[in-house]
Amino acid sequence: MKLIKASAILTLVDIISIKLNKKDLEDKHSGKTRLPAVVTVGDELVLGERGNENSRWMSEWLKQNFHPAGIQLSLPDDGDTIAQWLKELLKGGHFPILVAGGIGGTHDDCTRAGIAQALGVPLTRHPECWEILVARYDGREMN
Repeated sequence: MKLIKASAILTLVDIISIKLNKKDLEDKHSGKTRLPAVVTVGDELVLGERGNENSRWMSEWLKQNFHPAGIQLSLPDDGDTIAQWLKELLKGGHFPILVAGGIGGTHDDCTRAGIAQALGVPLTRHPECWEILVARYDGREMN
């Protein structure tokens, strides 16, 4: 099972190139259908200070191109909280789990750390993805 990170850096359409297939929704052990989960991260979302367009867009995309989301969550900017809820979604059998920030990646973003914690893996830089990002954003001012 993969946990997918979507943000202002890469669009969901870029990331969905993993070729989601509806037969992936069937839990091999129980035979039950797994449902996608949409998670958005940001204090500004939880506090209602900003509209949650990422959640709406991802849910609409899933409905039109794959399978309707089974759950949507908005979580605060806290790595431990992110990890806790992602573990619950994984235990609940959700697939895929799409994660996006409210305003995209920032220098103090804790989303990646929360995802890594939930999966029990270290944060590492993927060379191929890094090259894509450099090519796409070279020359732009980033925070």
